[in-house]
Amino acid sequence: MDDDYYPFGLTMAGISSKAAGSLDNKKEYNGNELQNREFSDGSGLEMYDFNARTYDQQIGRFFQIDPMTEEGGQESISPYHFSYNNPIRYNDPSGKAGEDCCKVLSDAASWVGNKIEQVGNSSPVAWINNNVNPLTPLAELVTGKSLNSGFTEDKSRVESGVQLATFAVPSAKAEEIIVNEAKNLAVGQIERRFVSLDNNALSAAVKEGKKDLVKASIGADKPIVSITAAKEFLAFGNKAELKGFMTEVGATISKNGGSASQAAALQKTASGMGRSLGNKDAMILAGAKNNGAAIITADRKFANFMNAIGFPNRNF
Repeated sequence: MDDDYYPFGLTMAGISSKAAGSLDNKKEYNGNELQNREFSDGSGLEMYDFNARTYDQQIGRFFQIDPMTEEGGQESISPYHFSYNNPIRYNDPSGKAGEDCCKVLSDAASWVGNKIEQVGNSSPVAWINNNVNPLTPLAELVTGKSLNSGFTEDKSRVESGVQLATFAVPSAKAEEIIVNEAKNLAVGQIERRFVSLDNNALSAAVKEGKKDLVKASIGADKPIVSITAAKEFLAFGNKAELKGFMTEVGATISKNGGSASQAAALQKTASGMGRSLGNKDAMILAGAKNNGAAIITADRKFANFMNAIGFPNRNF
């Protein structure tokens, strides 16, 4: 039996199994049981049992509060919502915090992007990623961003798809590698990219004995520190410690910081996704975008938002 649904769960009666006069399918939307016609008079609740909660597909709302309200950036949205009010992108088959339908692809793309960034474009591994790693064009296809920009600049998905397809034809791939190498010789060595250090990266390196981990995440790139991150650190650290670490890794203070309007726009984007983004994180992210820099942070919530919008970031 085949059932088709509108985004929030109402049945498309004209093209579903009921239209053909077949047996009723109790396991319907999201594989959950529809509570209907359970009373002796043939009437019913006409609601879904989502295990954790009861769902009314007619209004697109649960009747109970999400038991995992603190998960998934739900702080700024109604605890009765279904799929962050966006059932095209998100799903909630169990009633316990919505899931990103594209999470597997976006996580894979983010993972590949992070690993690529950690080695720097001047390393042998970067050459492999550019030429013989099929995950690179896959990540570019999913994100719509280019490897050589640190996944910050748009790249045609058609071009990425063609590049991914060449892996199925060895001779075509070999020809592409030769062309790429000729371009690299003509252009010269690719410049190092910027990476922006979040306050927690500075704290970890200076205060928590994790300097080597932070330095490994920086790799061969050029570290910068935003005014916002520096001020956050200096609220409990001292200037000499900050200056010493920045000198050691060759970091400079960013000269192209984010503006209040840019930060507000990012916060609006986060709110529209059912997430929250603090003022300081928004300013750091805006500055990083202005500098074309990936952000190094251990803040998982911050990193999850950046992953959701396709912005490059690294852990340490």
